[in-house]
Amino acid sequence: MGLAQAASVLVDISSATLRKLVKLSERKEALLSQIQELDRQMEALQRSTETEAHRGRITLPERPIRVKRGKVRGSRFKA
Repeated sequence: MGLAQAASVLVDISSATLRKLVKLSERKEALLSQIQELDRQMEALQRSTETEAHRGRITLPERPIRVKRGKVRGSRFKA
């Protein structure tokens, strides 16, 4: 759509339609700000949950790590 067409569309809008567009735009802005606030609250809750989960907990491996030892040779025990 060119600039001339866009201008003609704006001229052809009735004042009632323009008022509705303004109200809808304002409502949309309010809803978007509510969504942003909800996102902030969700992120804060997630961060606090993660820190509580890791606070004071020592994580261990699933099974103990065994130190492999060398083969016992008979020469060590000869006296």
